Amino acid sequence: ESAVNELAELSQIENKNPAHWFRFSKLYALASEALPERKEELATRAGELLRKAAELGFDDLNRLRADEDLKPLHETEVFKSVVQQLTNPSKK
Repeated sequence: ESAVNELAELSQIENKNPAHWFRFSKLYALASEALPERKEELATRAGELLRKAAELGFDDLNRLRADEDLKPLHETEVFKSVVQQLTNPSKK
């Protein structure tokens, strides 16, 4: 729980590096599995951060699909939307 609180603070820092937001998203996705009582809240935040990573330039579709840490997000609309965005970049 304290690690999630620290992560929340870190994810408030303004940063333009998409890799950082991708990593934050992964950590929130993992936390959503570790803390079932907060699963929806943490998965939602993971999705928001994943979208931010994509908006800032994260474009590694293969990594996105293969990363096991993001598995909790695979069935969410935001994950599917980011995959679609990276698959068809002209349709942002």
